[in-house]
Amino acid sequence: MIYIVKTNDTLFEIAKKFGTTISSILDANIICNPDFIAEGEPLLIPDSKSLLDIPKAGAGPYYITRPGDTLDCIANQVGMSTEFLAKINNIQNPNCLYSGSELLTVGLYFDTPEKLKELWETTPDDECFINGLADYGIYYIGSFQWIAYGEASIQPLLELLANPCEDVRIHAIMSLGRLALNGKVLQALIPFTKNNDYLSDIANIAIRRIGLRSMGLDRVHITMSDSFLSTESGAIEVPMGSEIVVLKWFVPNLEEEGPRGGYQVDDYVQIVKTGQIGFFPRAGDAAITFI
Repeated sequence: MIYIVKTNDTLFEIAKKFGTTISSILDANIICNPDFIAEGEPLLIPDSKSLLDIPKAGAGPYYITRPGDTLDCIANQVGMSTEFLAKINNIQNPNCLYSGSELLTVGLYFDTPEKLKELWETTPDDECFINGLADYGIYYIGSFQWIAYGEASIQPLLELLANPCEDVRIHAIMSLGRLALNGKVLQALIPFTKNNDYLSDIANIAIRRIGLRSMGLDRVHITMSDSFLSTESGAIEVPMGSEIVVLKWFVPNLEEEGPRGGYQVDDYVQIVKTGQIGFFPRAGDAAITFI
């Protein structure tokens, strides 16, 4: 189950309350400092279902740093080396980690973005069909790998905007929005905003996200479809284009079935416009539906 931390809670008291152990809670959640758990934070409380091989709650595709975190601890928790985690997040001093930062926790396929671009170009068949496994493993996961390459991703992604396959163009626009660096990007995206279709919607969202990051609002993301927020008072509609801030990434809900079977995965978010906080559902394969 998911438990929301209350004022003055400790891991010892929470473990005792639910008949489990501190060690079990630490095994289910990314917690670098057991003496610090934040009020309002959702914790995955392990039960018999938690024996499933699931990632820890708290990371994927990003992790929000907390007081007491170290890069060594985070890297160990997400299965990366400290050096690699620092590299993909452009961290020059691994000993200087700011609380509240959003760290990318997705690795790289290749040494260069040009090789990823080649994979994106050669995956669709002659009729531009992309199977579900490739759509997730190559394009969805790849959209975060572009972030790890940084500015070197801009030119290959701009070239992918001319790809004959619409799905490739859509994923390239999503990736540019997630990368959220300008350069020549805004000028290249504006023509895609002219049509009244999904590609146009995504292009407008990507442009907005680039603008938000240019104002230092790196942690503000934008929803790509209509969805809902599960709160203590019930479900709230969240229309496409809503701005959200993720408070905790990847929160498995083992008591609810996901859209493709298995368990549901949510992110714990706050709606910027209203301040409402709750669980925002992910799509199949635990894919986020916002840029």
